[in-house]
Amino acid sequence: MVKRITAFVLGIVVYLTGCHVIHLNSWFIAVVFAIGLFCCMRRYVFFFLAGMVWVVSWSIWQSAGQLPSALEGQDINVRGIVTGLPVGDKSRIKFDLKVLSSEQSAFPDKIRLNWYHPPEAIRTGQYWQLTVRLKKPHGYSNPGSFNYEQWLFIQGIGATGYVRSRSPEIQLLALNNKIVSVDWRQYFQALLTKQIGHSPYYGIAEALVMGFKGDITAEQWQLFKKTGTIHLMVISGLHIGLIGAIVYFIVLKGVTVFTCLSASPPRIAALVTIVAATSYAALAGFTIPTQRALIMLVAVMLSVIWQRHSGTFRVLFLALLVIVMINPLSTLSPGLWLSFLAVWLIQYVVTARLKPVGYGLSALKVHFVLMIGLMPLLIAFFQQFSLLSPIANFVAVPLVTFWIVPLLLLFVITSLFSDTLGLFVFNFVEVGFDFLLTWLSALAQHDFSVVHLANPNPVYWILAILGAMVLMMPRGLSNRWLGAVFLGPLLWSVPEKINRDEYRLTLLDVGQGLSVVVQTATHVLIYDTGARFSSGDIGERVVIPFLRVNNLKDIDVLMVSHSDNDHSGGVQSIVNAMAVKSIIASDPKVGRSHQVSVCQQGQQWQWDGVTFSVLSPGIKQFSSRNNNSCVLKISSPSGSVLLPGDIEFQREAFLTKQHREQLKVDVLIAPHHGSNTSSSGEFLSAVSPRWVLIPAGYRNRFKLPRTEVLERYHRYGIRAFNVSKTGALTVDFRADKLDLSAYRDHQKRCY
Repeated sequence: MVKRITAFVLGIVVYLTGCHVIHLNSWFIAVVFAIGLFCCMRRYVFFFLAGMVWVVSWSIWQSAGQLPSALEGQDINVRGIVTGLPVGDKSRIKFDLKVLSSEQSAFPDKIRLNWYHPPEAIRTGQYWQLTVRLKKPHGYSNPGSFNYEQWLFIQGIGATGYVRSRSPEIQLLALNNKIVSVDWRQYFQALLTKQIGHSPYYGIAEALVMGFKGDITAEQWQLFKKTGTIHLMVISGLHIGLIGAIVYFIVLKGVTVFTCLSASPPRIAALVTIVAATSYAALAGFTIPTQRALIMLVAVMLSVIWQRHSGTFRVLFLALLVIVMINPLSTLSPGLWLSFLAVWLIQYVVTARLKPVGYGLSALKVHFVLMIGLMPLLIAFFQQFSLLSPIANFVAVPLVTFWIVPLLLLFVITSLFSDTLGLFVFNFVEVGFDFLLTWLSALAQHDFSVVHLANPNPVYWILAILGAMVLMMPRGLSNRWLGAVFLGPLLWSVPEKINRDEYRLTLLDVGQGLSVVVQTATHVLIYDTGARFSSGDIGERVVIPFLRVNNLKDIDVLMVSHSDNDHSGGVQSIVNAMAVKSIIASDPKVGRSHQVSVCQQGQQWQWDGVTFSVLSPGIKQFSSRNNNSCVLKISSPSGSVLLPGDIEFQREAFLTKQHREQLKVDVLIAPHHGSNTSSSGEFLSAVSPRWVLIPAGYRNRFKLPRTEVLERYHRYGIRAFNVSKTGALTVDFRADKLDLSAYRDHQKRCY
């Protein structure tokens, strides 16, 4: 069974990861099928093909629920039920709507909406008639960035958008003359808010009780990341197993006093345990780790009921099969592989050992094994791992498992009957939280607590996993040292070399904003940092992940063209996370507590044969911040590029008159995102670029780039590339040629 499940899952993985590299069309499947007919292991080949067919069929079915392009930007009346947990405050709320009816025939079954200043509180289960304006699922497309489009597809969300608040069609409807019953997750959320909403640990408690992580503070998240304890802050398999064990033990001991029962106590205990664990998993929203743990626990409990033996590895692979049958795209989720690999590693280490060890030593060994075994996947998915995670988890795991979680659940139960008794129990929970965060904070103070490392080669990941397995083999077996050899290529990744006089420019996809990364042989410059939002900024979401996935640890110059939010919003996150040697800006206030040099015409420096020249602003100042943007020209024997920020016609005319001979370049970053207040004909004639790269957001409210500007580019023979369509754009300025590549071309979806 294990081999067949492995072949089936492998077929899914090969299709999803390889269809953009090789064309997995009918001819490929036919070739594999033909090989299977004459192969001695044909049964596994057929299971491999079954996995491919299943993921293709599932993807076609799921794609039918996507918003048609023709409906983007239109006002559409829909009726539906609010699902999940709405997130936000009185000024803005985000929620999912299960669509029951629509005035359009081809319409998604589930959409994600923002509602600004809703007339009343949005709650799960409400039945609304709304006027919405939607767009197809779209997210930032950059190396290292979270794949939001993929996540939406996996969740079955076919469109995103917002509610047209002033529409007269909006009304709260009745379903069978009453609002449908409120989801019980929301009930418990309201209970927690009422009881402990004032506590600094409210967000963590909410995550541990019901799997909702939205209220954990940024500082707490950073602490858990640095110490490798994030897995404890959500309802995971560990917690499901704990609840199952507690319920099974209590029920088993409780029912033994009743001698008149026809069913055996173990069977009754197993049934009650299944119900309790399923309820807890439902409270967590049935995330992938809870699915895996629940399926395994149900399998074990059924073996108790049916009095059958169940091997751990067989149960683990059965859980994997059930999950990928429900949603084969879950194989794209890091959580799936980290969850299953963690359980497999624990079983691999603790079973079949001849010499028993004490509990403390065994627990510490398991944590070190998990660090080594999960390290390849953590580097592959997140470009980092924590060196202190074994020490942190040695204390955190038993504290959370045997103190915090049981008392939290007891607090919830007692709060149902008495607020005073519930708060009394929560006092003991806070003692555990105090100790936990004090312990983790002490460890996180060390600079070496987190190692940032990226390696894009999947072959090295596989070798590293094999190396970790070899290192964890029992003592006494020969050639364990080969494990360190297999780990070597992953840990000693060498960044791609850039030659002298050459450089690489990457225009990042940051929505309606701007951020550019320039790399020479030994230096890095960042020009603008994107926007800041209420829930974060582009610096932490896009720029920092891009730098880390490229193993760039130091920033020589951070230049901010001007202080508008869409250009300066990510400065603080970048400065906090990376070593920034110098900040240059038109407005010294963008650096806050850091020293900022004001950009001025005439500033110039050279790195590795590449010259950086500031062309503006100079003595001539304009009233608008846009026209006082730092204008930077980068040039070398391999080519040149102009980064003009948000300058408009007035500054363009001034530059054309004063510095016409310096403006000619090969590549132009579109001034002011392609606004019609920029890119004048005279300016384009002076610059005369081969390509213009446009930093504009997908279907942005300013409707940039403007059609007349695109026509102007075309009229002057300039090829235009819009980053919202191409993803991150990378230009390699090489001695022999200019090479332009679009990230979306290399990340084509297989679904």
